[in-house]
Amino acid sequence: MMKNFKKTAYPYVLLAGLPLLILGGCASQETTSAVEETATPAMEITQPISEVQDPIALQESHATEFDTENTESTPSVSDDIQPAAAPASMPQEQLIGFEFDQAEVDEQYHELLRQHAQYLSANKDLTLKVSGHTDSFGPKEYNQYLSKKRAEEVAKLLVEYGAPDERVIVKGSADDEPLVSATNQRELRRVELDYQDQRLVSYE
Repeated sequence: MMKNFKKTAYPYVLLAGLPLLILGGCASQETTSAVEETATPAMEITQPISEVQDPIALQESHATEFDTENTESTPSVSDDIQPAAAPASMPQEQLIGFEFDQAEVDEQYHELLRQHAQYLSANKDLTLKVSGHTDSFGPKEYNQYLSKKRAEEVAKLLVEYGAPDERVIVKGSADDEPLVSATNQRELRRVELDYQDQRLVSYE
């Protein structure tokens, strides 16, 4: 009896389960189709891969354009800064000559005095001793006056060309200190420029 039941019931079980299998297969297909339809738009490429810009390269490109614009529109700070002038070197010539019984400085010495003024101004530890001299002709008292007058005229021009007045020292020596290398009286009529380190030497 049990054997007959199994044989007769088995086909009915298969028939009852068949709709479930069919529905399961359809659902699987519908799910797969739904997934494919959903994923399709995301997989679409509107332009070739070679034409897609690299985000990092694009950012660097924009940064370069920004820097270029700033460089063109913003003036360089160094353009407003003038280079500092080099300190003037000490002029080699240190003698100013004069005509007989004259204290006026000849025009030919003006450029030389301008160079001395620049050098003294650039070297703040120096003072400039301006010593006037005369030849041996004439009274001692007058030669003293004339030698100092010559020194004062030279000092006046130095200050006009920018030398600090407080570092220009004037002295008249008359004919007391003749020039050793002089070969005639004309060479004795002069003003000598002598630089001194004011930290080591003081004048009364």
